[in-house]
Amino acid sequence: MRKLYSVLISSLLFSSAFAQTPSNGTQTIDSGGITGIQGHVDNANDDPVFNATGGCPPAVITSQPPSAVGICQGSTTTTISVAVAEQTTTVQWQNFVSDWEDMTGEVGSDLVISLAGYYRAKLTTDCGTISYSVECSVAGSGPVILAPLPSSLYICPTEGFRAITVDAIGSGITYQWQSSPNNNANMSDIVGANDATYNATEGSTYYQVIVSACGVSITSDYVLVNTGVDNSATIFGGNTSICLGASRMLSSQVAHNSVLDWQPGGMTSANVTVSPTETTTYTFTATSTTFGCTASATTTITVIDPQPEIVDNMGTLEVTGGTFFNLQWYLDGNPISGANNYSYTPTADGDYTVSVTESGCSGTSDPFAYTGVATGIADATTNGLNIYPNPFNSEFVIETIQPTQIRVMNALGEVVLSRTINGRTSIDASNLTSGIYFVQEETSGAVMKLVKN
Repeated sequence: MRKLYSVLISSLLFSSAFAQTPSNGTQTIDSGGITGIQGHVDNANDDPVFNATGGCPPAVITSQPPSAVGICQGSTTTTISVAVAEQTTTVQWQNFVSDWEDMTGEVGSDLVISLAGYYRAKLTTDCGTISYSVECSVAGSGPVILAPLPSSLYICPTEGFRAITVDAIGSGITYQWQSSPNNNANMSDIVGANDATYNATEGSTYYQVIVSACGVSITSDYVLVNTGVDNSATIFGGNTSICLGASRMLSSQVAHNSVLDWQPGGMTSANVTVSPTETTTYTFTATSTTFGCTASATTTITVIDPQPEIVDNMGTLEVTGGTFFNLQWYLDGNPISGANNYSYTPTADGDYTVSVTESGCSGTSDPFAYTGVATGIADATTNGLNIYPNPFNSEFVIETIQPTQIRVMNALGEVVLSRTINGRTSIDASNLTSGIYFVQEETSGAVMKLVKN
């Protein structure tokens, strides 16, 4: 039968000078544990502007006092503190007698406590808004175990131990863990086990801890530690790729009834649907409800978001940003027939875009405003470019006033001929099919229309 501790508030938790529990809360002692005052918001009637927001918000608390501490009343003290964000705030400490009362002269972020009781900070901003810190319960005549140990725990084989932690308060508190392999009687000290946490490695064994402070010792409940069974976790449907905006179902399998958790996202179902906006690694964790043994698995969903970019390379538009397929160029939103390569030489000014696919996912570039096409022969002759005869049959002549590079493009913007020209040069174009072509001089970007009969 587990031990139940009857702890008198007047002798263990508080001094005789402090024997009243705040009427708006509860003070519970059960198996050596205490819980602090609950429901301090009920004190709104204490001040007409309690937590009033209006045009002035309450103080932002960045560090709260502890909920419970211990002292040896008459011989030791403890200091509790509160911190607020950068704002003008007055801190007035209060204690509870028959009601919450201001403590004379106790202002500022720190409070030195020498008597058991309940304490809190009253925070007043420069415009009069009042709020309160959490309450701190101070034990004054020995240690207090705040919560009983669990009745049983299990060692997971892959870990090889189970951590047992006692939550206790007291001034100068010390711990001594004990164990017994047979029953909860005949406990013996475990050498070196003197911390709040003990890592139990032996199954079929009872453990307890003696907590001491202010010359008083109390013994915790015992916990039976046995050897459990490892859990396992498997994810199905992961380690794959999806297009941006698509979803993927991930399913799982575990060895035992478990509490499930998916991160990121905090989902708790065995099967989940995810829609990541970027490549994401998901971790699935399963904690056995019987043994407390945890197993996890990870999977990565790769998000494909083709993002082609158009750059101007001396009058030729080129696609960058990845390895793409199924390219299609557009001018002002209209597809350009046959323009399906990584580069395209514009034959007209306007907004160019290109659509692509990557691993089955589609993407379209941002519009690229191109204004580099010359308006006609006048522009070309102004830059010293002369072509004749035009139309031509098999040859044409190009004259320039300085060495330059020319490109001949078909109606699709494809470069079909490129030459370095210096002065007067005859070009054999007999291999070209009849149609309309454009000749571009690279230095100036001047373009002339050329027709082959």
